[in-house]
Amino acid sequence: MKAALLEDEGVALRRLKKMLEDHNVDVIAEAHSLQAFSDLGPLHAEVEVYFLDIHLTDGNVFDYLSRHPLKKPIIFTTAYDQYALQAFKQYSIDYLLKPFSRKDIAAALHKYEEHFKDQAQPLEEIIQHFQQPRKSYRQRIRIKIGDKFQSIPVDQIHLIYSEQKMTMLRTADGRSYPVDATLSTLADEIDPQHFFQVNRGMIVHFDAIQEVNIYSNSRLKVGVEQWDGEPIIVARDRVSDFKDWLG
Repeated sequence: MKAALLEDEGVALRRLKKMLEDHNVDVIAEAHSLQAFSDLGPLHAEVEVYFLDIHLTDGNVFDYLSRHPLKKPIIFTTAYDQYALQAFKQYSIDYLLKPFSRKDIAAALHKYEEHFKDQAQPLEEIIQHFQQPRKSYRQRIRIKIGDKFQSIPVDQIHLIYSEQKMTMLRTADGRSYPVDATLSTLADEIDPQHFFQVNRGMIVHFDAIQEVNIYSNSRLKVGVEQWDGEPIIVARDRVSDFKDWLG
């Protein structure tokens, strides 16, 4: 097995290399930074598996992968647990949290051997087993007006909220309609790239946001077009995710 390592801490790099060599892994390339990793050039063609740290001195490895995707299996090695979902979206077969043990390395290598080594199945097909399935999200939400039904495209919806034990949606033109579905159900069925549930009773569309202000107790207040209801406050435990969602 031929491996390439990306790790900016010298001690951690030497420790990882020793662990891999003890398992008969041939480390053919080492890099201490994203720039050095990029400069490996032709060696990338020989690599069979990558061991990548996430936080490097010159940037985040996911920023690099967004521009230079790797079509080989990746085992991430990091001290941070909040990137597991991003790792899952890459060609990742394991996510090792530092300080990991020889047993962790052995398990990761076994997973590689079991799914990738000497397989007749094309690599792209094998990798699909490790990818998050592409989920189909709602394109429309049905409402009832009197004795008539109407479907509203989700890109016209600015807010979904709870009011007096009812679920309501508010469109871009400022109109509100009751919906025959719970807020939690809709939260699972709409695209999280465009919608974010800021608290238990409110889901906001990205395009509706006019401003975000610092609020009391480490929370945030969201300003939304044509909204004159209760202030929209991001719950404290969702502030970090909300900031990431905003980009």
